[in-house]
Amino acid sequence: MIEAETVSLESYLPIPEGASQYPFEFIESRGAIKLSEDEAQVVIGLTENADAHTVADLRSFHTAPVVFVH
Repeated sequence: MIEAETVSLESYLPIPEGASQYPFEFIESRGAIKLSEDEAQVVIGLTENADAHTVADLRSFHTAPVVFVH
């Protein structure tokens, strides 16, 4: 499992929706959901389905620093 802090989803509500969120298929298959995003950082929630490839892809996709949480 990817090392990351464990947090409550409720602490990030409301999470990004629509075009600001990853596609549902990506969330479901890769185990990652965007919890918040601003110019300073992107916070991404990971499930047990997320792997190192998903983490690497997301780090390279975003221009702001990425923080991963479970």
